[in-house]
Amino acid sequence: MAISEDLRIRLVKKVASGMSRRRAAAYFEVSASSAVRYVKRYQDKGTVAVKSRPPRKRRLDPYSEDILDWIKETPDLTFIPGLRCDGLTAPWVIDGPMTGDIFQTYMETQLAPTLQKGHVVILD
Repeated sequence: MAISEDLRIRLVKKVASGMSRRRAAAYFEVSASSAVRYVKRYQDKGTVAVKSRPPRKRRLDPYSEDILDWIKETPDLTFIPGLRCDGLTAPWVIDGPMTGDIFQTYMETQLAPTLQKGHVVILD
């Protein structure tokens, strides 16, 4: 889990005021290795800011032209996904608007097979 910059600054200040890195880590409920890393980064670079990362590779980029052509050819497509905490599930594309019968088919043939006991489905 990412730790806020504010918390990183407070941790570094505690260490600067004499508290050990391990004690500061316990005080702020972060790992000792994180505390060591934040203090070292502050000492080396004068900042506790998160390292910048290169932009993520977009998974659909290789297919973007095909997708856009498909949309131009068939502008009345409806995309129906299930949304989980970790991403999409049971994606389905239909040609036209959603109807009750189509929704029932989606639930039975696409979404239901991905569910396990205890999963909650919210319809919106």
